[in-house]
Amino acid sequence: MPEQFAKVLYNGNRIEPEMIRSFEASMQQKPIRIYDEKDHFIGIYEFQQERGNFKPVKVFMEE
Repeated sequence: MPEQFAKVLYNGNRIEPEMIRSFEASMQQKPIRIYDEKDHFIGIYEFQQERGNFKPVKVFMEE
């Protein structure tokens, strides 16, 4: 996930497919793991077809 989208990611908001650096259409089929620019695991997201974006399922943030 590019750094310019970090705030959206850290707040646990929905993310658009174009925000994912190595997005592939196959990612829309199952839950995916999302990492920030520094390769820290952020959470699990799944694609919501009706909204066309990824919804957080579980966010794991350590401060």
